[in-house]
Amino acid sequence: DFSMSYQFNNHVSLYLEAQNLLDEPLELYQGIPSRTLQNEEYGRTYALGLKVAL
Repeated sequence: DFSMSYQFNNHVSLYLEAQNLLDEPLELYQGIPSRTLQNEEYGRTYALGLKVAL
């Protein structure tokens, strides 16, 4: 995961976020790896935004 932001002034900031950059699946096991409980693939997600405080 990665996030960064830049504050232009007291009222305006820009942010960038990225999640699951290595595209790893979520794998949950019951005791040993051959007993898979859950295996999910989410892919990468990105967010870019502007925050404005009035």
